[in-house]
Amino acid sequence: MAPSAAKGKGRKPAGLLRLVALAASLCAVVPSAATSQDVEQSEYRAAESAYNAALSARDLERDLLDDALDEVTEARQSGDQARYERALAIYQDQARELEQSERELTDAAGRLEQVRRSYLLSVLDELDELYEELPQAPDARGRDLIGRRIDILLADANQLERPIDVDDNDPFPAINIEPGDTPDEIRAKADLLERYAAGYDLMVLDIDAQIELVEQRRRHARMVRDFGADLSRFGDLRVPMGRPEATSDNAEDLIGGEELSQRLEELQQTREFVIERRDVARARAEEFRQRIGGEHTA
Repeated sequence: MAPSAAKGKGRKPAGLLRLVALAASLCAVVPSAATSQDVEQSEYRAAESAYNAALSARDLERDLLDDALDEVTEARQSGDQARYERALAIYQDQARELEQSERELTDAAGRLEQVRRSYLLSVLDELDELYEELPQAPDARGRDLIGRRIDILLADANQLERPIDVDDNDPFPAINIEPGDTPDEIRAKADLLERYAAGYDLMVLDIDAQIELVEQRRRHARMVRDFGADLSRFGDLRVPMGRPEATSDNAEDLIGGEELSQRLEELQQTREFVIERRDVARARAEEFRQRIGGEHTA
């Protein structure tokens, strides 16, 4: 409901005030002080770098552990007891190193998810406000200013998406109990399978965050489409999305409506695939432990 004349006397509408501020920010020559969104973006970049470094370190430790496990197997088959004991000790040390890198990766992933979600919510909150203020814009220039800011925010949202890399050739399906494996070797293989399962757990969290992003952007696309339909009743067919060719008929497609639907379907399919991989790895680890009496390494 519009405010009464008495209540609004002497005050500019909130939407108009935002337009003035928006025009100033887009046209300013002198850089302004960092906004809260600038700070959130910097924190996200730092957290992303820390996560990537932790991921690389974890992958290296995993490769070293795989090599150590191969050496344990070869040493046992050689019949050299001293070599076998050395290889087993090295494997156990490497397993501890991997456990530490896994913890560091988990911490880095949690921090990244925290700052990314905060940054994303800030972007989406402003998008909601801008879409609500579109009908209050006094003219086409005002709508264009809002549209340019919307484009910037949508680009920020795109940057928050991290590719989901699922390797179809993951080595864990090849991890089996071989004839002659000792309980320690079987236990080591079970530990390795559980580490793969833990990695899939992290991947599911990442996919869920991206699904949430896509669903919110689809909602924004529908809001733009509906706004364009409202404008058409007044003879103004342009939808302010920073694209002069956008109209009420094609607005949702131009801002990625069809692409978002396809992306959502792909993410949901990937999520099902990753969960299946996780469950297989975890079930196989449990099967291995049952073979050695149900022992479980904490």
